[in-house]
Amino acid sequence: MEKNRATSKFSLCKRLLAAAMVLAMTLTVLLSGATALAASDTNSNVIAFDKYLILKNDANVPNVTFGFTVSHGTAQNATATSPRIEAGIGSPVISSAVFTPSDKPITTAVQGITLGQNEQYVKKTVSIDFSDVAFTAPGIYRYIVTESASSVNVITNDANARRILDVYVIYDTSASSTTSLKIAGSVMYKETESSTLEKSRMFVNTYSTNNVTLKKEVTGNQGDRNKDFTFTVTIHGNPGNVYSVLQGSNTVDLTVNQNGTASGTFSLKHDGSIVIQGLA
Repeated sequence: MEKNRATSKFSLCKRLLAAAMVLAMTLTVLLSGATALAASDTNSNVIAFDKYLILKNDANVPNVTFGFTVSHGTAQNATATSPRIEAGIGSPVISSAVFTPSDKPITTAVQGITLGQNEQYVKKTVSIDFSDVAFTAPGIYRYIVTESASSVNVITNDANARRILDVYVIYDTSASSTTSLKIAGSVMYKETESSTLEKSRMFVNTYSTNNVTLKKEVTGNQGDRNKDFTFTVTIHGNPGNVYSVLQGSNTVDLTVNQNGTASGTFSLKHDGSIVIQGLA
């Protein structure tokens, strides 16, 4: 009887040890795939992701700000192949993505961004600061990052406004205290229609614009084709937006004032034209 008990205890210990090894290996594999911490690796409390705005090559970057919120995710029990995930705690502080007409768009390809013909993009970095979050134990903590819908009606928001952010917290062996904790890395996912998780550390929005051409034609045998005709162009838009008007080889930039309008005057003879670029 004693031998059977000993054998049973030994078998139980083996199973527990095997489970612990699987859990440890799973955590190691997941952590090895975690992305580095932040825009600056000097602050382990800050995690960053990218925000992209795609626009046409002949459009100016709009004056627009994209906001984000961080909420607590739902805890997930451990399985045979994955460790337990804790619900997020505390109140991390997230920044906004601010775009202005002074930003310089980029045309070079980047993984995860598909550019159409004559398209470019601007990239911003959004940071999440966990400095005031008091983690009490190591583990994986889940948060939900949600992008607020843009108030600019010609901006197409990301097809999925939510990202799942798993934050990996470990003991800080370099600290003097044996109970000190630090963030070792993070992984961000987006949810797909099949409810599976796909790694994605970016939000992508598109700014849709068009160009308008104004042309002057003088007709009739009494029409003066050498006469200058004056036109006033008034554009309504978000304050700070810049719209370029092309006339031959000259470009005039009109900036929207705080009242939401931008105006300019242009002289055109017969067959002359101007092109107003980047209109919503």
